[in-house]
Amino acid sequence: MGLLSRFKHPKMADHQEAKTLFLQALKDRLVAMQYHVVMDKHHIIIESQLTIVVEMIDDSQTYLNALHLCMRLKNHYLPGDIEEHIIGWGNTIQKQVNTALDYFISVVFLPIQGAFSESHQSDLDFIAMIDERKILFHPKLGKLFLSGEWPVSPATDHFFNLINTSIRTQLIDRKFNWLKICFTHAGQGIVQVQCDLNNQAWPAGQQILQHYVQQLPKPQVVTAASQMIIFRLCDAYEQLI
Repeated sequence: MGLLSRFKHPKMADHQEAKTLFLQALKDRLVAMQYHVVMDKHHIIIESQLTIVVEMIDDSQTYLNALHLCMRLKNHYLPGDIEEHIIGWGNTIQKQVNTALDYFISVVFLPIQGAFSESHQSDLDFIAMIDERKILFHPKLGKLFLSGEWPVSPATDHFFNLINTSIRTQLIDRKFNWLKICFTHAGQGIVQVQCDLNNQAWPAGQQILQHYVQQLPKPQVVTAASQMIIFRLCDAYEQLI
């Protein structure tokens, strides 16, 4: 969502009010999903293992009818944290909070929180060779968020399949690796691609996505997609370290 088009914005709701509204809405949503949640004015702790820190970004001169949040997800298995910038759209602060919350829960939070569980899709598992050792990884695919013009919607595992072979040589021998994919294809022919592995730009992944996007039909306005993929090191392997 951070790559979506920018527009001028004449005013913005008070940051502290918006932050409080978002944190409370996030807590309420997570509690309704049966998670144990503790909240203070700046962050939320989920199941005593994942901390979500929320900061407001002042884009009052940049985005029209939008709320810009910087979300940091913290855990000792996530060195450097996972940082995600999210835009909530709407003509009221409540609508902005709701759209940002819907995106965060479905695209960002669920695959990260889900990676802490032992469940996985065995058909997505693969072996990677790291430092001359074979390591089994369990990929956890987040929701594929699509917006704009898609004549045919790609499957949830489409972008995972595109990068599956190349990423195996890039993963680090640790509990979690994470990949953020995001791109927009504007009608003017402008293509923007983001492919970050463990908070760092991954050039080979960017090239794969760039090639894919350039093969798409030129949209009248925009075609966009984003997805989070978590790679969990197999518990059985971790026990042998």
